Amino acid sequence: GEPIISLSKENLVRLAALIASFAYGFNMVAIGEMTGGFEGNMYIHAFLPVIVVLMAKIVSRQRALFNWFWLVLFFAASYLLSDHIILYLILIVPWFVLWSGWRHASHSEDDLGEDRHFCWSRFIVGIVVASVVFGAAFALALPLTWFYSYYFLSTALPFLSGGQSLRPEVLEFLIRNVNDTYRYWTMGDTLRQGGGAYHQLFKSGVLWARAGFALPIMAFLPWLFAKNWRGRRLAVLLVATLSAVFVVWFVDFTRIREALPWHRAFPVLFRLRNPARLNLLVSFFYAPLVFLGLHSVLERLAMPLHGKSWEWFKLILGGCLGALLGGLFFYYHPVFSGTYTLDYNRGSSMVVSSRYYQLSQFITQKHQEEGFFRALYLPWDHENAEVKLYWLDSYVYGVPINYGAYSNDEYLAVMVSNYKNLATEKDLSLGARLASAGVRYLVVLTGQSSNEPAFFRFDYQTPWLLGPSFQYERIMNSQHDLEKTLSTDEFIIYRNKAFEPDLIDPVISGAPPESSEMSYLKDRKRFSVLVASFSWGLLIIFLLISGAKSFKPSPKVFWEKFVYKDQ
Repeated sequence: GEPIISLSKENLVRLAALIASFAYGFNMVAIGEMTGGFEGNMYIHAFLPVIVVLMAKIVSRQRALFNWFWLVLFFAASYLLSDHIILYLILIVPWFVLWSGWRHASHSEDDLGEDRHFCWSRFIVGIVVASVVFGAAFALALPLTWFYSYYFLSTALPFLSGGQSLRPEVLEFLIRNVNDTYRYWTMGDTLRQGGGAYHQLFKSGVLWARAGFALPIMAFLPWLFAKNWRGRRLAVLLVATLSAVFVVWFVDFTRIREALPWHRAFPVLFRLRNPARLNLLVSFFYAPLVFLGLHSVLERLAMPLHGKSWEWFKLILGGCLGALLGGLFFYYHPVFSGTYTLDYNRGSSMVVSSRYYQLSQFITQKHQEEGFFRALYLPWDHENAEVKLYWLDSYVYGVPINYGAYSNDEYLAVMVSNYKNLATEKDLSLGARLASAGVRYLVVLTGQSSNEPAFFRFDYQTPWLLGPSFQYERIMNSQHDLEKTLSTDEFIIYRNKAFEPDLIDPVISGAPPESSEMSYLKDRKRFSVLVASFSWGLLIIFLLISGAKSFKPSPKVFWEKFVYKDQ
């Protein structure tokens, strides 16, 4: 008989690749990161497939030196955008190293298609060579990003106070802290790429959120329809499945307040406080699985008919596939409707008014004149302050970054106590208490009026000071060891008269080493535009130079040459 779907093998590959690429490119985790204001992670999400293709071409010895050069540049661009790329590669590169060893041990030098007995010595040599090649690429990429690395080390590390170290004694602390974010992620959230901006909607049980389970079902279709698979297809199926399952289970088991043996084995993963960052890897590993599953189903639908039973089977199979695809597109509809945009998600928190730049100029000048100190901003709405202040005053008195996952116990505990005492007005010697924490200036951001009192809140291991600004102005004026230094329509600055450099406790203040220098990034927007332009330019130049013969910018090329093709 005639096939129900008259598609050639090449068109089947293209169709499956298109849908798999759509599932990867528009997944909810990536969109949630973008609408949450973390655009750097979006670029990592876009560059990861390119980096993987380059590594695959290097292992396959296809213009290895040319592709290695581009790998260095894409490593550098990715690291500029977000150092999360290092953690993603920790879970991806070992597979390519093992592939290189197997390839070197199983094929002759002159004819890669000629089978030979497996040789363990050649396997070790292949692993060493791949490790050196990939390691050298990343090592060379780091000097290209020295200005970013210097900025990060000189401004972010003073906050960490040892908390980011992977020492065993801080692992329990990290488990307690990241639990405040990971505990809200169920296994279902992880499997359907949920969380972040969409988490509350998932809990509401709306129909479109439940349709998200079409994604993991499609991802694990290959295990139902795989038939006589061998070589590279089977290897990709196993690697992608094991990697995706590992990340899903890691996220799920982090919800309990106990450091399990495999948490201790992979402490570096706790660098990702938000499970959405780690879940980007699940979407990456889903992509080849979705492709392989869809292609298997489409092949069966395109086969000639052989009787009524086979016709009914294909009809049912086609209906199930249509339902899954419909569920996937329905699940992604907020991406295209514009309902969940950056403005909707973060509102005015992404708008930095001129007063913050005026404050930055004042604080920067004082740092140059007076050395190290911290400034306390009131009120302290962390969701707004993290975006607006940390890039303008890197020594603000607060947790290092949202959720406080990298603050050590004593630093955070004293901060919580200081915040509480300020909000409850229990201490009339607030300046003396804050002096040991290195706080020399207190800034009241004016303009907020309501009848609410000042109050303290502690969420996500993060202390907040909320309430109208006039309440904090009243509290500051009641303190005998604080004096008003500068007053404008936008803010009021108080100086801590009790501050003395010798009184600073390096533990509870998170003071940097004396040899450290401050490096201020005055305009984050300009830097972001510069990095984004460099990244886009790099990608365009790469595609133009590579040309149609050596690198076709088509999803079909990747799936067909590097995923689907048998050895």
